[in-house]
Amino acid sequence: MARLPPALTPRPLRDILPDAVAETLRDQPMSQAKLEFAWRAAAGAAVARLSTVTLDGTALRVEVPGPLWAVEIERARDAVLQKLARVLGPGTVDRLVVRAPAGEAPRKRPARRAGGRK
Repeated sequence: MARLPPALTPRPLRDILPDAVAETLRDQPMSQAKLEFAWRAAAGAAVARLSTVTLDGTALRVEVPGPLWAVEIERARDAVLQKLARVLGPGTVDRLVVRAPAGEAPRKRPARRAGGRK
């Protein structure tokens, strides 16, 4: 039985759909709804639910309810920026500015001792 060339080989929708949606979305004018959709796709549903985003030039301003959420977003900064570029187009967002209400700074976990629990 002859094999199909790679360009004609069927691909699952889960592999095609994200690229198709991103391509369609990139061609649309910027709006708050488009920005929030891209943020949800890049940061995940849980983070999107508890944060608000605004675009200031090429800086995405992210307001979160507490410093721990800010730390988590900072940790994922590079991955989030890559996903935003994929959905919105390169250069649309080049930096994140994450803000949380003033309050207690996040505490670092104590280091675990080698070989067992603390």
